[in-house]
Amino acid sequence: MGEPNPNFQAVLNIIGDWERLDLESALSRLADDAEFVADPKSNPVCGIDAIRKLWTYYMQLFASYDCEVRNSAEQGRLVFVERIERITRRDGLNVVLPVATIFEVNESGQISAWRDYWDPSMASGTAEA
Repeated sequence: MGEPNPNFQAVLNIIGDWERLDLESALSRLADDAEFVADPKSNPVCGIDAIRKLWTYYMQLFASYDCEVRNSAEQGRLVFVERIERITRRDGLNVVLPVATIFEVNESGQISAWRDYWDPSMASGTAEA
C-alpha cells in the first residue's frame, strides 16, 4: 500500500500529536483561522488562541490518549474519519468514545476545520480498578 494522500496524512499527523499529548505540535498543524467543534452541541471555537485555551484544558485533563482510526474517506479537501478514542483521565477515569470527525485541510496542508460528532453522555467513563 502506498503513502496516504497528503490531506489524510495531515489528519494522521495531528492525531499523532494528540496521542503524544503534544499541544504545540498539534497547534502548529492548524491554520491561524482554524475552527474546532468539540461536539454537535458546542459552539465553534475559532482561531489558534481560543483553540489553544480549550486544548490546554483537555490535555491537562488527560493522562493518556489513544486513537484507533477505523475508517476514512476523502472528498476534495474534506477528510472523514471514524475513530475510537481511548482516554485515561488524570482522575483515573477511562473513557472509550466512538467519534466521527470531519476535517478540512487547506491548500497549505493545514487543518482549517475539525468537527467532532459523538455522544457526550458516553464521556463519563469508568473508574480504574
